[in-house]
Amino acid sequence: MRALLEKKSFMIGVLVVIFIMIAVIIYCLFFTKTDGPIVYNDYTILEGHTGKIEKYDSAYAVEGYKGDGKTAYYISGKITANSSKQFTIITFNLYDKSNKLLGTAVTGLNEIKKNKVYDFKAVSLIESKDVKRIDHYKIKDIKNMEVK
Repeated sequence: MRALLEKKSFMIGVLVVIFIMIAVIIYCLFFTKTDGPIVYNDYTILEGHTGKIEKYDSAYAVEGYKGDGKTAYYISGKITANSSKQFTIITFNLYDKSNKLLGTAVTGLNEIKKNKVYDFKAVSLIESKDVKRIDHYKIKDIKNMEVK
């Protein structure tokens, strides 16, 4: 009888663990937003920002680009600040599915005025062979640079 109770308790424990795992998977798939607003110090990157592979656009070229000039990974969206800024540099970290850092994406914006919304487009600074491995991105840094 005791062995039967232990087996029953074990099975209940296994079912509870399975139920929790399924609940976490459902939550991650349907209830977490990866494009929500990002608040970083005095800046807010507004909801709706996206990252995707596009045809390379030399208008968004930055020092350090290592691609083949055909395609690049871009993160685009809208940003605002709580105070005026002269020159802003936005840097994102780029990760693969296993959360391994692949490199960065960078953009710069001239003169941000307080509470106005500006478009941005950051270009990846990684080799073209690694672009398809990008799974997600996170903000690394947003800096205000004084221009003299």
